Amino acid sequence: MGNCETTTCCKQNEKTNQEVMHEINNENIVPQSRFAQMTKDKEVTEETKEPVIVEKEDNEKKTNSDDSSDNEEELKSNAPIEKCNEKNIIYFENGCTYEGDWDPVKKRHGFGIYIWNDGSKYTGYWMGNAANGFGKLEHEDGETYEGNWLNDKAHGYGEFRSKEGTVYKGEWKEDLQHGHGLEIWSNLASYEGEYSKGKKEGHGVLKFSDGALYEGEFHLNLINGYGKYEWTNGKIYEGYWVDNKMSGKGKMVWKDSKIFEGSFLNDKRHGEGIMYYPNGKKVEGIWNQGKMEVETVDNEPKKKSKN
Repeated sequence: MGNCETTTCCKQNEKTNQEVMHEINNENIVPQSRFAQMTKDKEVTEETKEPVIVEKEDNEKKTNSDDSSDNEEELKSNAPIEKCNEKNIIYFENGCTYEGDWDPVKKRHGFGIYIWNDGSKYTGYWMGNAANGFGKLEHEDGETYEGNWLNDKAHGYGEFRSKEGTVYKGEWKEDLQHGHGLEIWSNLASYEGEYSKGKKEGHGVLKFSDGALYEGEFHLNLINGYGKYEWTNGKIYEGYWVDNKMSGKGKMVWKDSKIFEGSFLNDKRHGEGIMYYPNGKKVEGIWNQGKMEVETVDNEPKKKSKN
């Protein structure tokens, strides 16, 4: 039957899907705990005594918020102008500072800049002492989030950049990716599609750094459901997947025009199927773990294949 009837192609599939699992599950995409930690830090470092108020020099240089020239146009249109109504910087005993607007009961409200004692910085809008509206959080390790906030959490459209070089541009809900988004890893692999509660969920397109491509359904961050995978060697599989593996009814097409239609299990042909060859030959049979065990003619068993 040739190499197409051996387990060689199935092993190649397994290798490819191991790469899928690695790239999806070890992506280090959005450090959700980072935002939670920053919020926690804020709660811990909130002033417990009267802060020290120091007047700024009149000729002190005002900051300029347009320090991220590579931001998306959408972010540019929403970016705040760094202009505070008061000339006071509030110094807290823990080393944090705040410069900006306040409401009548002395809660941060309006535009302001909060700098933590480790150098982390939030520049943007506040309401009721919490980040609300558009703002940019710059962490001391180089990670940044720029976009919309709701009660100290990323919420709405925003862009995140990790210290490893991963970029996410899309929708957020309560510090989690939620809605449509585009994620690009440092090796230039990417995913664009739907997210739910921080995980890939629904339809999406996953492009690998070697040029391979998957388009189809995801569930809980894994390839699940119906989808199409294209290898760089010209091989294509279209059908059903379970946890990153071809499982269920599907169709495999090789570069040399061989075709298999039938059942798969854990990345291998398993169950009833039909092989079509470029010379017009058609073989129906039953496969077990990638090998054809029974060849059938008119739905009747013929014999075991020796190949």
